[in-house]
Amino acid sequence: MQKNIMPNSFASEAIKGVSWTLIEKTVVQTLAVITLILLARFLEPTDFGLIGLLILFFALSNVIVTSGLGSALIQKNDVTTEDYSTVFYLNIAIAATLYAGLYFLAPCLANYFNEEQLVYIARVYFVVILFNSLTIVPIAKFKIELNFQIVSKIEVLATLLASVAAILAAAYGANAWSLVIQSITQSFVRALLLLYCAGGIVPSLTFTKRAFYRLFGFGSRLLVTGISSTTANNLHQVMIGKHYSISDVGHYTQSIQATNAISGIVTNIVNVVALPILSKIKTDKARLNDTYQQAFSLTALITFPLMFGFAAIADSFVHIFLSEKWAPTIPILKTLSVAASLIPIGAINLSMLAASGRADLYLRTEIAKLPVSIILLIAAIPYGTLAIACSVLLSRMTGFCINAYYPGRLYDFGFLRQLKQIFPTILAASIMYITVSLIELPHETKYLLVRIGIGITTFAFSAYILKAPGIGKIYDILRRKLIL
Repeated sequence: MQKNIMPNSFASEAIKGVSWTLIEKTVVQTLAVITLILLARFLEPTDFGLIGLLILFFALSNVIVTSGLGSALIQKNDVTTEDYSTVFYLNIAIAATLYAGLYFLAPCLANYFNEEQLVYIARVYFVVILFNSLTIVPIAKFKIELNFQIVSKIEVLATLLASVAAILAAAYGANAWSLVIQSITQSFVRALLLLYCAGGIVPSLTFTKRAFYRLFGFGSRLLVTGISSTTANNLHQVMIGKHYSISDVGHYTQSIQATNAISGIVTNIVNVVALPILSKIKTDKARLNDTYQQAFSLTALITFPLMFGFAAIADSFVHIFLSEKWAPTIPILKTLSVAASLIPIGAINLSMLAASGRADLYLRTEIAKLPVSIILLIAAIPYGTLAIACSVLLSRMTGFCINAYYPGRLYDFGFLRQLKQIFPTILAASIMYITVSLIELPHETKYLLVRIGIGITTFAFSAYILKAPGIGKIYDILRRKLIL
């Protein structure tokens, strides 16, 4: 069932696949930011808040539906029709069971948050789980065949159509339903096109215990990891919804989505590029360590100025692009921007463990971070949404220490060495943040561009003076380009 790729063409096919995936992730994340800005102009914080209340339940359901079985198919050397059929029908069965449970649970959720309209929104919104269950096997099939181009094109098209549908719905007064329409449109178009392009992947009603146990043995670890990280990342909206207003949930949800979308561009580059490169050279320990540390420094050199810079201009960003009604978001946005700067750094460490074939350590790392996140969240709840955002920052800082533990044990590149290596970059980004924050200009686009220009110049100069790792190579490359 696998695509027959000869060894001499494998490298070029893999590079092409990485390129398409990289383009897809960048375009999708960029569209997400643009759509978020446009929807914020039409919708109220309460609209985002209603959907924010459901994100944890939706995200956990998606993790359970996949059960790591898609990844299990990809890593299996000899995928059979029996394997495809077993996973396909199992995903549908799990999704249908979860949807049925959530359908009947919707009134309980509405009562818990004291929002009656949540019943109808939840029952429609959770349909997305059913559509998503249909995409796991087709995506796995295309990735096995290294046919990333089709997946990328479909993902971009589905995201674009969903964005247009949501913006039109919001413009015509659909309120929170605009966000529901966005999710359903994206998942439906994705499922429809993937099934059409991967025609014939489910030729028979076949389900075997042998195939299930073989695949679930690998996928179970990914399932536990997914549940742990998903809970840690999405529990905050539920707690805010219980203890504060729906508008507060909306402000927090908008902030976390905006910062994750921006940092997600860097994180996706790390996940798409770093893992295959590190996996390819894992037998050469010296080269692996050198590449790992270079990738770590380069990621820091991109993500810290990007997210610290966004934090510095958050006030202008909100006033210019989102409008005055989102002003309460500004301090939360600043805090979560700084917190998001650590996400790509963590991705590098986790990619190193994955490339080394240590899925067990990957699992332990994710599980270890969950109780820390929950404890900090509980401690912050009585003090408001900004305190909860600060708990996320502390959680990410603690997570950085935890992520660095096993790389320290295995590759002598632990927390202290990592911190020492990126400290000049963090200091340069902090100098930039303070400089830009102290510049008070009217909230207009031309002045925002001035602040961005000052920020870039300040960081570049500070990083060069402080000799941030990697900055010298960038200057050398630019110098050669200018000479040529």
